[in-house]
Amino acid sequence: MNAYIQQFIDAISPNICWNIYPEYIEGLTEQQLTQLAHAGDIEIHGEFKQWLLTFGKCSGGLFLAYDFKIYGVASTWQNYLEQCSDTEICRLEQLEDGLITKEQLDLKPLYIYTENETHHYYIFTKDPDLFVWFNDDGANMPIPMVNTGLRFNDFVKQKLSTLRCNPGVWLDKEEVLRFSCTYI
Repeated sequence: MNAYIQQFIDAISPNICWNIYPEYIEGLTEQQLTQLAHAGDIEIHGEFKQWLLTFGKCSGGLFLAYDFKIYGVASTWQNYLEQCSDTEICRLEQLEDGLITKEQLDLKPLYIYTENETHHYYIFTKDPDLFVWFNDDGANMPIPMVNTGLRFNDFVKQKLSTLRCNPGVWLDKEEVLRFSCTYI
């Protein structure tokens, strides 16, 4: 197993209720990355590009659809782009709602992660450092984009380290693969 994949496996919490299946890890092709960049009006580079080239189709259970919305039952990249506040219309709504500034909008935000249904994490795809940004659209006063101070890979590893399961819950292999793969 290569060091890039191993760093994420090493970061995952021991408190998960499923096995990891590295043999199913599969990335997107360069052609698919080009299609994704065009469809989402984003730039794909750096750590995010490496992540997509490695885990874009299937993470083998490292990343599940519960938080990483790119994976899951009947998930496709087009569905992901449509559902994940990544269209120009959704970006403009965020601007109107005060969740994002015009300068941030110009950096092409891409939704990557959700927790607690209202905490949303993004990268600005034109940002060469790929810091992860956060907003909360469920608060009485919505919280605009705030820089977490974490670059993409560090953010992903931090989230992996905090995964927890409810006692008595165990996902079987079929469920893990269903929730950790996308279908392009």
